[in-house]
Amino acid sequence: MASKGWQHPYVNIFKHVKVEEWKKTAKEGDVSTYTDKTLKCPVFRISGPLPANSFIHIPKKSNQSLGLTGRFFYLLFRPTPGKYFVVHLDVATEEGQVVRISFSNMFKVFKSTPTWLQFPFLCGAAKDSVYDNTSKSARHGLVGSAPSSVRWTCLMLDLQYMLSVYANRCHSHLKSIRLCANMSVKNMFTSDLLLNPGETFSDLNYSKYSWHDFYDHIRYNLTRYDTFPGITQQRLVEDDPPIVTLSKAVQDRVSLIKQVTTPEQVKGHIPPHAAMDNIVKLLPDPILRLKGIIGFGGGTSKCALWTKAGDAVVYPCHAIIVSMKITTNEQRFFIGHSDKVAEDDTHFMTN
Repeated sequence: MASKGWQHPYVNIFKHVKVEEWKKTAKEGDVSTYTDKTLKCPVFRISGPLPANSFIHIPKKSNQSLGLTGRFFYLLFRPTPGKYFVVHLDVATEEGQVVRISFSNMFKVFKSTPTWLQFPFLCGAAKDSVYDNTSKSARHGLVGSAPSSVRWTCLMLDLQYMLSVYANRCHSHLKSIRLCANMSVKNMFTSDLLLNPGETFSDLNYSKYSWHDFYDHIRYNLTRYDTFPGITQQRLVEDDPPIVTLSKAVQDRVSLIKQVTTPEQVKGHIPPHAAMDNIVKLLPDPILRLKGIIGFGGGTSKCALWTKAGDAVVYPCHAIIVSMKITTNEQRFFIGHSDKVAEDDTHFMTN
């Protein structure tokens, strides 16, 4: 694949494909735009009696790929009250296989095949509404169509974890996305970083209030496995105080997840809770500091240059420029180039 540097720290997918031009994106059925009263900005509305007949598909052609390598997928959306919706993510694996990850409030239980994972989604309601109170007492929550007071939700999926645990595959990149009726959607992102929704969707007008006064933040990254004992998730929620503080309404719905079963451990895999604990301790990325490079990436000796002071030699090693003091062998690095360095010059370096 091409260089991944342009995808850091995140990729704004709608901006990347210029979705409003519909040149790199396909739409079918009733797809329109309107100004949402809560977000106070334009959003897309996807409507239709059958979710499969109305959708936004990115990229436009089936033989194309987004090639988005970010581990985490973010979606800011709102299910249409009284309706059903479906979202499909086609994710390529390092083994060369494509696995479809789908979530919908139509799904009653979790189902999986080697190429398809289906996750049920429980739509949350506004705090203290009749639907919210019902979900607290219901055995499985509000499974089914979205309640009338359903809120805007920032959903985060850990694609690497989901493929590893449920499909025994290694995540490579996000190939395509299909957003099916019925929902409103603001935007989508991919990133290798755990992002705060208030910072990720920074163009939203809620500065006078807390994010959780109006929105749900649902994270399916399983950083604390004890909160996620099962695969038949009715509500994809994870409370992780270092990143966000969940509203009381969302915290109440976390308890619904504890009624489901524990996934079987895949042979040869690290137990999910142990793997996720290690990942949390290793954030932020990168976790290592480059100390030294052994190697020379130049084609000829002309690629090795002396500094003006004459005490250090500067040379390329793939995408990194190395400056090494001759007397001490101490190295300094110039990092940021996204591909192999073709040539170098010392005009940038005076010491």
